Amino acid sequence: MFSNNLKIALRNLLKNKTFSFINVFGLSIGIVCTILILLWVQDELNFDQFHKNGSQIYRIVQDDKDGRNSRTPAMLAPEVTAKIPEISSFTRIFKLPGLVFKQETNIFTEDNGIVVDPQFFSIFNFPFLEGNPATALSAPSNVIITETLAKKYFGNSDPINKTINIDGKSASVVTGVIKDIPMNSHLKFDFVMPFCLLEAIMASDVNNWCAFNYTTYLQIAPKANIAATNEKINLIAKDKLPIELLSFWNKFELQPLAQCHLSADISNHHFLGDFTVVEDRNIVYIFSCIAFFILLLACINFMNLSIAQSGGRTREIGLKKVMGSSKGQLRLQFMGEFFLVNMIALLVAINVVNLLLPWFNQISGKTLVVNHAENTFLYLTILLVTTLLDGFYPAFSLSSFSPIKTLKSQVHGSLKTSNLRSSLVIFQFAISIILITGTFIFYKQLQYIQDKKLGFQKENIVHVPITGNSASRYKTMKEELLKNPDVLAVSAKDCLPTTTLRNLVDFYWDDKKPGQQVMMELTGVDYQYFEVLNISLSAGRSFSETFPGDASNAFILNEEAVRQTALKSPIGKKFATWNKSGTIVGIIKNTNFKSLHEKPNPQVFHIMQNIQAEAGLTGIILIKLNGTKQTETLSFIEKTWKRLNADAPFEFHFLDQTYDHLYSSERKINLIFGYFSILSILIACLGLFGLALYSADQRRKEIGIRKVNGAKISEVMTMLNKDFAKWVAIAFVIATPLAWFAMNKWLESFAYKTELSWWIFVLAGLLVLGIALLTVSFQSWKAATRNPVEALRYE
Repeated sequence: MFSNNLKIALRNLLKNKTFSFINVFGLSIGIVCTILILLWVQDELNFDQFHKNGSQIYRIVQDDKDGRNSRTPAMLAPEVTAKIPEISSFTRIFKLPGLVFKQETNIFTEDNGIVVDPQFFSIFNFPFLEGNPATALSAPSNVIITETLAKKYFGNSDPINKTINIDGKSASVVTGVIKDIPMNSHLKFDFVMPFCLLEAIMASDVNNWCAFNYTTYLQIAPKANIAATNEKINLIAKDKLPIELLSFWNKFELQPLAQCHLSADISNHHFLGDFTVVEDRNIVYIFSCIAFFILLLACINFMNLSIAQSGGRTREIGLKKVMGSSKGQLRLQFMGEFFLVNMIALLVAINVVNLLLPWFNQISGKTLVVNHAENTFLYLTILLVTTLLDGFYPAFSLSSFSPIKTLKSQVHGSLKTSNLRSSLVIFQFAISIILITGTFIFYKQLQYIQDKKLGFQKENIVHVPITGNSASRYKTMKEELLKNPDVLAVSAKDCLPTTTLRNLVDFYWDDKKPGQQVMMELTGVDYQYFEVLNISLSAGRSFSETFPGDASNAFILNEEAVRQTALKSPIGKKFATWNKSGTIVGIIKNTNFKSLHEKPNPQVFHIMQNIQAEAGLTGIILIKLNGTKQTETLSFIEKTWKRLNADAPFEFHFLDQTYDHLYSSERKINLIFGYFSILSILIACLGLFGLALYSADQRRKEIGIRKVNGAKISEVMTMLNKDFAKWVAIAFVIATPLAWFAMNKWLESFAYKTELSWWIFVLAGLLVLGIALLTVSFQSWKAATRNPVEALRYE
């Protein structure tokens, strides 16, 4: 029985080569897309799963008027660990700025370092290749490096107990080498230094309950009540935090380690830059749905063609029923045939995935690897799901034919079957329209971001990190750079404009109401900062060296700071923070240095009196170019740098590229979304092509009669195409509100967003209509131009 059914299945595949190819090819495309997307989703969901105690590790997240973020004061961790028995250990993380590493002739700027407590390596499982995890961070001069950094500075020699000169100030001893951080870790770093280093050089910040500059992770006992532990943490925090801060701060929350990666709602992971890899959980859900729907599109094609071809097997079914075959045996036979087709498609898809994976890794920014042994369950699941989706209904439909009618050739497509086929095609078109609309709106939003006036100039601005002697020789360097006519202006800032150095609430101003707190970004700049970036003033003046008092007692606020403080006529009003007091001399217009997901923060600017002290670790030099002779000007800047700062490497970045990097994740998603939208249309078109071929074949006699009676080719093509056009129209009506709702929800994550223009939906519908008509018109044209004698010769 099995061998007989197998022969019948193979004969049917070879007999209907065109339909077999469409089925296998369409299913293969759907399965390829599904496997690639599921590999991506699997990688996203498996972040941080390699830590032995992962289920016991929690990050403290705070909720305040500024949103949700992972900022905590350094004092919180030891305080709650000492008072809450459920907390077994803690570690705090502080992101280091770019530091110059020098080892003999090897000099590089390393900007991916962190400071942690010694127990960091007992909480997290980052394997040591050399060194003792228990003692590797026991002294301020210790440093742990990854194996890549070890090879970079020491080659094949043993780096343990050797020294690296860091930032030209101190020689740090390499006490450990760890494996490179796995790609599926939300924590990313290249070197680690001990927390006692911060306690020595930043004691006032470490011991300040108002300094929310650290990320805290706790290891909690396995059977602890997390909700109760969370409540205890908040009780301690309310007792320790200053009263003036409590009006701004809401609460702390314990976030499981497994949720840290997919937590795009947690803003400002660290003021100096991210040491974490973060994605939006909603994107994982969206991509999972796309994988399912693309697979469903492929299965619908198979189902439609199987139902359409059912008339060709009526005699076979009738004979088998007369010979005693039951419905169950027939269903088993057909399911076996469908299983065979799906298995062939799966085998083709697996080989295509191997070919496409490097390309997919490139556009997704991942390093996915296909392990066929580990993915056996995934493959079997896909095979089972596709067989059930595309074969269940056709198998039951075919096995239900009446044997008498089948032998008399009285079985034709019923209205019910025809309606089902139409509904499935409409569903395909609707999914395609939604995906195309989503791609267009993704692209439109990214273009809106690029074209939006941000309130500052980002083109032709070069920023160079303040490293080595550049802080102490800043004035000399500025003077030398301005001697070049292609250098228009030079200034400095205590950190990149796209990041935040410190957010404070301890500001004081005239007419401040009791208990009023505004979290404002305090940042130090040099003269000409606003001129370099072409930032406009809405009131007052800029900082100027012609006003000697500006260096010590002048402030400039942005419009958002004025709005939130409710200052009336702020120019000349008194303003102060914890270490400086003076007057407001200017108000600048709001600038969007951060991602357009957020509105501008309230900002307070002051002049840095000592660039070495205020910007030596995190600062940058901003250089405005005239846009011509760019290569020659950069060469001049590099020569000047090396002449005045020979011990630090010259590294520069363009501000527009730095800003555009804020949207790298959205660009990758848009690219992936676009490719899979194209593939979904291709799958739908394959099904349409098959249905058009079948429809033309079924109506060949009708077409012959119409042509004999004088019908034109255009009339015949219109007759054959009108059903497909009607299906697209219905799909458009269904898809448009769904696409609008989905895209509107996505755009809500942006503080500034493009409009959902009606023409985008119409364009998507017309594009699908055009592709559909183009797909079926070839078959319609062939049918309409065929000699009617061929169809009527036996009538």
